[in-house]
Amino acid sequence: MRKSSLPPEWRILEGSVQYVQKVPGRLEWSSTCPQCGGTPHADGEWPDRFRMFTDGKPRAWCRQCGLIAFPDQFGSNRPDDEDLERWRRQQQEVELRRKREAERALALLENFWLDYHRQMTVEDRRWWRRRGVPDSLQDFWKLGAGSADIPVDGQWQSWPTATIPLLAPGGLRNVKHRLKDPPRGVGKYRYEVAHVPAALFLCNPEIPLEGHVYCVEGEIKAMVTWSTLRDEELPMVGLPGIRPPRSCIKELRRAEQVTLVVDPGAGEQGVRLAKELPDCRLLECCAKIDDLILATHANKDDVERLLRQARRVI
Repeated sequence: MRKSSLPPEWRILEGSVQYVQKVPGRLEWSSTCPQCGGTPHADGEWPDRFRMFTDGKPRAWCRQCGLIAFPDQFGSNRPDDEDLERWRRQQQEVELRRKREAERALALLENFWLDYHRQMTVEDRRWWRRRGVPDSLQDFWKLGAGSADIPVDGQWQSWPTATIPLLAPGGLRNVKHRLKDPPRGVGKYRYEVAHVPAALFLCNPEIPLEGHVYCVEGEIKAMVTWSTLRDEELPMVGLPGIRPPRSCIKELRRAEQVTLVVDPGAGEQGVRLAKELPDCRLLECCAKIDDLILATHANKDDVERLLRQARRVI
């Protein structure tokens, strides 16, 4: 999707919604919701929960809070309840179809995701090492190299990426692409399969999320932290962002205690997330934890001391 102005029918929402985008090939726009808001996704993509349609009678629907709206909300053009219910069912069917398409795409992904790992060049491995991930763990996590299509100067271009398989005991959940040196204004992350919930990165997929679990904002940050601690039995996960989906929070609630490590500036969002996790201690570092580890050449003892600075959230 591309940045856009609101269509004439929806100019009434000027100032009430942000991140307006046009859906290619359709009379449809997306944005934040005037009722429940919205923020950029963990992969940097703009929020698209609120969908505005102009194909016939203008109407809008929020996939998050269920709001159904229309431009002249209190005027004579208000659709009747039967029209609204019919349209709500139609949109639910669209969402169900997208879910099924995503499930089929994930099944196909099972056949080739290892190719990203196999096709890594010497330079690709060097990129991962510069990020703090040694070759042995590149192989353990099956990290790789690929590409993703992104908009550059109004045109779509294939851009080189580093790939992160999101593995779990039940199998592959998705592959996350991290763009290498992306253009200004373009988010760093893309998922191979869209329309599925963002998943946790499990540093050791064979270790259950029980007992004391360490949770780091960002997959690569979790890799570098776990690698430095040198404890294969340590339950640690990488969060897909400071606002993870409910499915991630549900998984983490199996733990007895969580130490949550967030990026500088997380502020109230970090506290809000910590309050949803069991017996949570929160650590907001002065710098991103992987940058801190690499810049100071931190060892196991250094990182353990740092993590002990996490404080319980009341």
